[in-house]
Amino acid sequence: MAYRPASANSSEESPPHPDSTSEAAEDTEQGGPIERCGTRRALLRRVTSELKVSTFTKTFALVAKMVTVRVVLTVALYNNWDFFKLDVNNAFLHGDLEEKVYMRPPPVINNVAPGQENETFLAVLLYVDDFILTGNNVQQCASFKNYLDKCFRIRLWETEVFPWYRSSRTADSLFLCQRKYTLDILEETGMTGTRPAAFPMEQHLRLSPDNGAELVDPSSYQRLMGRMLYLTITRLELSYPVHVLSQFMQCPRQPHWDAAIQVLRYLKQNPGRGLLFKRPSTLSLTAYCDSDWATCSQSRRSVSGYFISLGGRPISWKTKRQITVARSLVEAEYRSMASTTATELTFFSRHIPQLSDQSIVRQHGRTSHSGKSRVP
Repeated sequence: MAYRPASANSSEESPPHPDSTSEAAEDTEQGGPIERCGTRRALLRRVTSELKVSTFTKTFALVAKMVTVRVVLTVALYNNWDFFKLDVNNAFLHGDLEEKVYMRPPPVINNVAPGQENETFLAVLLYVDDFILTGNNVQQCASFKNYLDKCFRIRLWETEVFPWYRSSRTADSLFLCQRKYTLDILEETGMTGTRPAAFPMEQHLRLSPDNGAELVDPSSYQRLMGRMLYLTITRLELSYPVHVLSQFMQCPRQPHWDAAIQVLRYLKQNPGRGLLFKRPSTLSLTAYCDSDWATCSQSRRSVSGYFISLGGRPISWKTKRQITVARSLVEAEYRSMASTTATELTFFSRHIPQLSDQSIVRQHGRTSHSGKSRVP
């Protein structure tokens, strides 16, 4: 249901401020300064209402978070489930949707745990027209694939999970890599014959938005950063370099380009490096977080980083600047720990038990100032 802003004659609207006059409103329409606080409040309410209305009219593609993909794959390995990679042919021909789509299961459907006997559990991860199907019943998975094939004409991928990275499955392990995608980046940038590097970024490198000459073609840098962003799906060590270099996409300069070339040289050393998921013996959730106090030379904000594993298998990692300036190192550490617990761990603790019948053991990993502890 779209949000409808209150009309000017609505009785629920607050009474006008005594200082809000028609002259102040005319100055606002002409782009002049707003001198009346009452008019400012009314203008803020109007702009907020228009933003809410415009948000509901936009269309977004259906995609699954890569964190969710890694969680489901880990749970499938733990339960020894088969999973299938499917693709819909000519998905653009099925744009009109007349059926009801439930963002949450309807109340008439009971939430059944997958570990209950004689109960079928299927999980579908959708990314536009590509999706992964897994579950505890192979016959039901095959029936579901046949039904989709009748409706949309689907094809089964043997090596690809999603179009930009490939997988290799054995009896008790799964390997994800982006070798072809990495080689395409090196070929596009002309770095296939470059000398490999042992590290993606120099230690204690401090880049500034003002030093160095501006690039003649900034779009090449921006396109390279956009492609490197997808490499962080399977390359954990690229999270911090991509985080740093992405801050200068608006006006990249020569030092920024040189740092990006260093990352490409590092990729040349081993383009097939990826993630190896072995079958876990338990679904224990472990998190590690840390922070670098006042590392940003421009805003003096700290940088937080965290790493989360499920059963010892990596599922989530991130590097990000904190939203406020920390006045001490301890404050920066606690802000990093709070953001990790409030966002990622809360999400995993709530949704992972719905995929497996085993309860999760939560282990909050240590930072620079606190030891590892087990939370019951």
